[in-house]
Amino acid sequence: MRRRRARRSRPAHTRDLAPWPANGLGNAVDDPHILAGYGHLDANLRAVQLLADEASRAFSDADAAGLALTSAERGRAAPAVSAAKAMSSRTATETTSRIFELTGARAMARTSGLDRFWRDARTLTLHDPLVYKEQDLGTFRPTGKHPQITTYS
Repeated sequence: MRRRRARRSRPAHTRDLAPWPANGLGNAVDDPHILAGYGHLDANLRAVQLLADEASRAFSDADAAGLALTSAERGRAAPAVSAAKAMSSRTATETTSRIFELTGARAMARTSGLDRFWRDARTLTLHDPLVYKEQDLGTFRPTGKHPQITTYS
């Protein structure tokens, strides 16, 4: 039985990069543009985590009602779930695309495996079109009208 070679951690990929020649820095991790890029992605991730926590609580509360769950109670949980879905989808596709800007052309090589994350994120976001979640939220905010119950809501 062959042992698989352990992959290097993803952050090491950036630490090992040569800097952009024109920036005059010794290391890519000293580049303020790369650091700001990672900071932007981190802030988005933290916001999505908060939305996911809120959606999880709303879903758990609705689930706890069991068969006694009313459509109004279900409707109150829907905006939290839709907001988490919308922002997590956008953050996943943005992050998996921007990571290539931050890590350079070498990251596009199959050997890095980073392309898989973009492809997986994009595939998952297409199964439940984002525009409908945002439409539900856009309708709820000014009207208070809960989304129609479907297999995706």
